[in-house]
Amino acid sequence: RVTDAFPTKDGKALLFRSDIGADELWSIFRIGLDGQGLVELTPGERFNRDVFLVPDGATDKLFFSGRKMSESRSTLYVASAVKAEPAKAIYTDDKPAFLSDVAPDGASAIVLQYPSRAENFLLRVDTATGKAQPLFPAAGSKFSIFDATYSPDGKTLYVATDLGAEQ
Repeated sequence: RVTDAFPTKDGKALLFRSDIGADELWSIFRIGLDGQGLVELTPGERFNRDVFLVPDGATDKLFFSGRKMSESRSTLYVASAVKAEPAKAIYTDDKPAFLSDVAPDGASAIVLQYPSRAENFLLRVDTATGKAQPLFPAAGSKFSIFDATYSPDGKTLYVATDLGAEQ
């Protein structure tokens, strides 16, 4: 299967995820728009990779979260968006967690920590150091968080929640 096909900013290639036989062990690939030069950008160990993001100001990098199918622990990775090389683990969380967005300059990532459907947390992760900073909600609050996205200038974060209610 092939999914999540996105053109590169220069318009010369597509990046996409693919698995084998619907096994959900996704790899990320790059191919020229002419169908030439297929490259697996995430070679090596096969595991469940979530949707990837390429920041507008750091188009040579792609970020994704992922996990082994047998574990709830999740890891945030950075990899080359141009050539095949091992992805670098940036941050690991013992709870299920998913990449929500990356700042336009690629300096920070927003991770949605998902211990349960009714209790979610947003963390800002410094992509150079892996240091995570809790952002939302305040300690003791329970929210479902549906999405978090940086503004185009990276100075504001937009968050969609249920405000602690069921609706």
